[in-house]
Amino acid sequence: MTKRIIEYVSGILIICYAVACIINARIGVTAADAINTNVSYLTPLSIGQSIGIMSVTFVVISFLFNRKIWTFVSLIFAVILTPGIDFFYYQILEVHYPTELWFRILNFGIGVLLINFGSALTIHSRLPMTPYDQLTMTLVEVTKKPLIAIRLTMEALFLIIGAILGILSGHLFETVSIGTILFGLTGGPLIRFYLYLFRGGKKHVNQQAY
Repeated sequence: MTKRIIEYVSGILIICYAVACIINARIGVTAADAINTNVSYLTPLSIGQSIGIMSVTFVVISFLFNRKIWTFVSLIFAVILTPGIDFFYYQILEVHYPTELWFRILNFGIGVLLINFGSALTIHSRLPMTPYDQLTMTLVEVTKKPLIAIRLTMEALFLIIGAILGILSGHLFETVSIGTILFGLTGGPLIRFYLYLFRGGKKHVNQQAY
């Protein structure tokens, strides 16, 4: 159990840094983070606080559908993620990192590799899913629709909302851009690759949302 907890917490911290890297690159973020980043531009909320509110919302929606009290356990993820992202983004990257385009592109690449590595670690630990994955799996269970259909529908909805908020905030192309597409294309394959390595080259049929 200790090893699994270390994997889980390490994965979340890696995700915190990776999300901060991707946002700092300003060439496009994930669909969900397009919402959170633009909310931070439009309100007094920080990016981490916005992510925290979204995570709580996902958990509450999941609970309303499945009525399972253990659903709230996934808030552990949000409790670490919220201050973690704010620390890495506002205290480290925004203060100490160069702003040249070449470095931002490099930062984005590092962020993509790390965020999927961190996600794979949390999945491999077999501890509570992220609020996003929890909502995905709950909707799959309730609607009886294929996982890929639920996931793509959620991503499309978040992307539309993120784009609208990006237009309102004046930061559309910093949050919804080529980076958003690249992340969408590489996320699933990278997580599966990392899980394959963690399992010693063995596939596993129950990979949560992946």
